[in-house]
Order: sequence, then C-alpha cells, then structure tokens
Amino acid sequence: MRASASDVTFLISATAVDKRRSFYKTLGKRAELQVIDRLDSKRDGWEEEVTEVVLSHGKKRKLRFDDDALDLFVPADRWRYAPDRERAGKD
Repeated sequence: MRASASDVTFLISATAVDKRRSFYKTLGKRAELQVIDRLDSKRDGWEEEVTEVVLSHGKKRKLRFDDDALDLFVPADRWRYAPDRERAGKD
C-alpha cells in the first residue's frame, strides 16, 4: 500500500533557508511549504508577533485564550498592545 502525498509530512530543520536555491523552488512547486523563522526577542515588537502567532494558531483550532493564558507566552508587563485591544481571540 502506498501513502498518498497528502499523508506525508516532510520536515527539514535548518539554520537558514535560502529561497533562491533550486531545491527550495522545486519543493515549493510540489508541496506546501511552511518556513518558521526563529523569533528574535531582542527586536522591538516581538511581543506582538508572539501574541499574533498564538491567537492565529488558536483561532484555527477554535481555541480562545484569556489574558492569563497569553501571559504564559508573553508576560503582561512586556505586552505593548493598547489596553482596549482584544487579546482573547474573540473577533
């Protein structure tokens, strides 16, 4: 029995992805690619980036996070969104 292409997940872990290389371009034509860049916590705005990633992934799975749960990813004292911004993913 052969597995269909939709049943296969192929994971490559690398320090950097060179999107100019033929391997990357060919793979992109034949498969769904997802590049996950390392988060740079020294860069301004990383807190918002983490929060958006958490809320986005949660929304896809129909999950909602209250402030205490989000604080596990980014402590509230580091969170720079305006106080009136919804953090619980209740769009």
